[in-house]
Amino acid sequence: MTDIVRRELDALDLLMQDHREMESLFREFEYLRENRKNTVSVIANACTELRILDTLQTEIFYASVGEAVKERLVVFFFLLVVVRGLPSMLIYRGVLAPRERLQMTLLTATALPLLVALAAIGLANGHMLPENAAALVGAGVLSVMFFPAAAVQLGKTRQHEAASS
Repeated sequence: MTDIVRRELDALDLLMQDHREMESLFREFEYLRENRKNTVSVIANACTELRILDTLQTEIFYASVGEAVKERLVVFFFLLVVVRGLPSMLIYRGVLAPRERLQMTLLTATALPLLVALAAIGLANGHMLPENAAALVGAGVLSVMFFPAAAVQLGKTRQHEAASS
């Protein structure tokens, strides 16, 4: 295991441990409140843990994940076109005009629900790093935002050209 992966796993373990500690403090607070006991010390501990959690997340964990996500997001975005879209460009070669095939490519490359499900499953079973899951879902969001609009614009351009001739 490389040092980078080990550090990422260690940071993730610390983050998960801190989340579990917070959940425990919230359960303790609810128990004390329901039994009309003093909750001041639990609140003070929770505030301390929240500061630690905030520092861990913003300065250590998400700072390192952020750069990796940006690079991977671009890669996944283009892979959507190659893996999901390009086959339709080739399959419909003799059936559709080039512009229509490009529209079909953009529409078939559009994906979000599948990518969200894959990321959730990958994270749940430990086979996907959080930054990969974030980048994959981010690429899916971008595909939903841009690919259908580009396909529609290609169709409008074609209709406009047909109307002017």
